[in-house]
Amino acid sequence: ENIGGGIIHYNNGLFRKIDNSYAHRLQFGSSLFVYNNLIHQYGGYGFFSNRDFITYYDTTLKSWELINPLKNKEMPIGTSANFSMIKGDYFYVFNGYYIDKQDRKKNNLLNELWQFNFKNNAWKKIGITNKDEHLSSFKYFQMENKLINLNEKGFISVIDIENNSVKKYKKTDFIQKMADNILPIYNKDFIYCIINNPIKNKLELYIRKKDDFLGEYVEEKKLYSAGFFDENKYLILFIGSFMLAIGGFIIYNKNRRKIDLVNKYITVKNDKTHLFISFGVNIV
Repeated sequence: ENIGGGIIHYNNGLFRKIDNSYAHRLQFGSSLFVYNNLIHQYGGYGFFSNRDFITYYDTTLKSWELINPLKNKEMPIGTSANFSMIKGDYFYVFNGYYIDKQDRKKNNLLNELWQFNFKNNAWKKIGITNKDEHLSSFKYFQMENKLINLNEKGFISVIDIENNSVKKYKKTDFIQKMADNILPIYNKDFIYCIINNPIKNKLELYIRKKDDFLGEYVEEKKLYSAGFFDENKYLILFIGSFMLAIGGFIIYNKNRRKIDLVNKYITVKNDKTHLFISFGVNIV
């Protein structure tokens, strides 16, 4: 459940609660994902606040345990109703809602993209996302390393975090008929969908190849901006190197002029028996 608490196991047509925890209802709209074959949960809303931590279900203890983030590192504020994705050892989360501290009944969109590294338990801010109301919804699913957003009316968005892009496609008639409250499931090049059949007045399971799921291509935009310094790091590096080169050239010329002036008044003569040094007079 993405409200926090219970783990329900389905087997042979029966549902059974298998955990020792209780439905505390403090993580509405949390992000559920699987890492290392364990169920994880991030964020969520409850009792006028949002969670800012990751928990996982311990199959031995049959309860939820906390993952402590790396100390002295930046981390996101608590949010709910996030977009999220797991890729390898990295968990990504963005465009969730946070509670306004001045008005606890008000939710604001946090347009930030964060990455959690499970190798060292460290958070990292990737960038600022496009503050698009259509990129904030429960209605999405993960397909390989991309997120498929079904929220926008008439369109479907493919969110590619790795390549920093959001590609928009037209919705097909097939997608328009999908049940609103049941998300598709992707597995091995196929998408499993529940379709609302109004003629038979029932829900039906349909399977589509991933290449047949999207409609006509419309446009592409960036998902996030990394900030001025990150986006222009190569330009900044070039300008910095150029300024250092100019500074070094100026210092070199100044030192060379000093050496030329000194050489006008200091001469060293060496013969077999005597050393002569001249400062306007000769010292023997």
